[in-house]
Amino acid sequence: MKKWPCIEKGCSWCCDPVKIIKFTLKEIPKAQNGKDLRELLKEERIPKDKPDTVRLQIYKCLLLDKNTGLCKEYENRPDICKNSSCINKDSNKTKEEQYKLTIESEFYKNKINKWKGCD
Repeated sequence: MKKWPCIEKGCSWCCDPVKIIKFTLKEIPKAQNGKDLRELLKEERIPKDKPDTVRLQIYKCLLLDKNTGLCKEYENRPDICKNSSCINKDSNKTKEEQYKLTIESEFYKNKINKWKGCD
């Protein structure tokens, strides 16, 4: 099992809320019982350091234990969660530097209201 800062630091930054680059998630991961693991929120986040290029879709993780900051089914979590990390093994920055940059990221919040047309 990969060792990410989420375990050693008790961090749930990437899953509270889940932040995924818009239009890259084709379907919401399902639990073994077939239920969605995430709830789409009516919000997007825009990284302040990339305001012209990146839009993040925001989801509520339905398996996040708010008390521990970990997945209720950590060992059996979906591949998308297992493969998510704030650490890039090919970076020239240390794991600690990468972790710090991630958790200190700032975002603009944008509420999403679907246009319903004229009434």
